[in-house]
Amino acid sequence: MSELFLVEFLREIVLAMVVGGIMGTEREWSKHAAGLRTFILITVMGMALTKLELVFEFPNLVIVGLAFVSLISAELYWMKLEKKTSPGLTTSIVLVLAYILGILIGKGFYLEALSVSIIVTFLLAAKELLHHSVRNLTQKEIVDAMKFGIVSFVILPILPNKTIDPWGLFNPHLIWLMAVLVLGIGFASYVAIRAFGASRGLGVTALLGGLVSSTALTVSMAGRIKRYPKLVSSAAVAITLANSMMFLKALIITYIIHQPLAVYLFYPMIAATVVGISSTALQFRQLKEKVAHHIKFKSQLAFGPAIEFAILFAIIGALSILGREMLGTGGIYLASFIGGMMQMNPVLVLMSTMAKEGEILLEVAGKSVLIAALVNTMMKGGICYKLGNKKLGDSVIKSFILMVAAALFVIMMQSL
Repeated sequence: MSELFLVEFLREIVLAMVVGGIMGTEREWSKHAAGLRTFILITVMGMALTKLELVFEFPNLVIVGLAFVSLISAELYWMKLEKKTSPGLTTSIVLVLAYILGILIGKGFYLEALSVSIIVTFLLAAKELLHHSVRNLTQKEIVDAMKFGIVSFVILPILPNKTIDPWGLFNPHLIWLMAVLVLGIGFASYVAIRAFGASRGLGVTALLGGLVSSTALTVSMAGRIKRYPKLVSSAAVAITLANSMMFLKALIITYIIHQPLAVYLFYPMIAATVVGISSTALQFRQLKEKVAHHIKFKSQLAFGPAIEFAILFAIIGALSILGREMLGTGGIYLASFIGGMMQMNPVLVLMSTMAKEGEILLEVAGKSVLIAALVNTMMKGGICYKLGNKKLGDSVIKSFILMVAAALFVIMMQSL
């Protein structure tokens, strides 16, 4: 036996102990029948039997070991069954998994085994959080999740990834892919609101609401002022904070699609975000009335938002291309202005994609995104006047003007 083999064997023993120990520690802490030592021994056994079978050519050792571990798992289950009417299978399954991870280590898949053990341990430790989250899901949210699966993994793969019109304006696969991206980010924020927002107050709800849909939050809060005029200050805080987060969300989406454009937009977007949050902090310090934060958001995982996004994306894309042909760069800016009056996300995704494909200059894409963002922000100020009242509109529009001015100042400094 070579010295090199011995060093490798000892290293794998240590790794098997670590992998088994990670899962065993959680089971020990949870006071299950199989604990730290059991999981370490099972993982080391899987590694050792694999080594014996590979190096010394002992046949079927791994299969025999698997049968042995399966018997132990079954016995463990029956022991629990005698004590409980509905025993869980988790520990028995994880015990077999520990043996399989030992096999992976014996075959040289070190990182894979370690990664699986960490992920599994996290799932074990997050039992209560996972169960609580699932129990709180509504039937509509489950159905929407299934719809998102259809949107992402059934519809998207079959759409043609090329333009389908004579003018080269519409790529169905690209349009739908961008819809899936924006919906995914919106749903992640929606889940966070369900988990944390309602119990943590107005600030967290508005913060996460801006990532889901700053427009939805603005409409929701402004609409309540007609019935509850005393809540003007708290509504202004929520709306300002949510729209500050809109700029941060735009930066995240841009980074995912085209990192150089995100770098170009970083300082103006961050400037608008910081100014908005600072303005919110000042408003919050002056807040006197009781803060109400029961804001209703719709799940983003549905066909409706996806279709709406796809239609707007296609329309703004066509306007941008036609505008560029007729008016040059000014036509692109005009299309972004019109798009920002309707919804910012399609403009953001379109310009990021066009810059990535080299169809427009990075500077043109960046300025187009900023135009859409600033127009969209001021449009929400108008919503506050129309759906709310003059006091709400005056309070919000001051912050919005400061945010817009900050972004414009930074982009002007960048152009010098």
